[in-house]
Amino acid sequence: MPIVSSDAGGLKEAVQHEVNGLLFQTGNDDMLTAHLNQLLEDEAYRGLLGKQARKFALAHRGLDSMVKRVLQVYRKEMSKT
Repeated sequence: MPIVSSDAGGLKEAVQHEVNGLLFQTGNDDMLTAHLNQLLEDEAYRGLLGKQARKFALAHRGLDSMVKRVLQVYRKEMSKT
């Protein structure tokens, strides 16, 4: 599924507007509504963004990549001693 998110904090780091989801300005309910309607009305666009969201999630937020990152942190800290 594509992501519709506000541009607050770290959320905009995971969501690339019109690549794997849609971003709206925090507090802008009209923009949120417009993005949701766009995805509801355009099945092909929704599917494209959804595929890209899955690809991003598996590459950057999947279990394997998260474990690798944790191990990198541990190795880095252990090498300091």
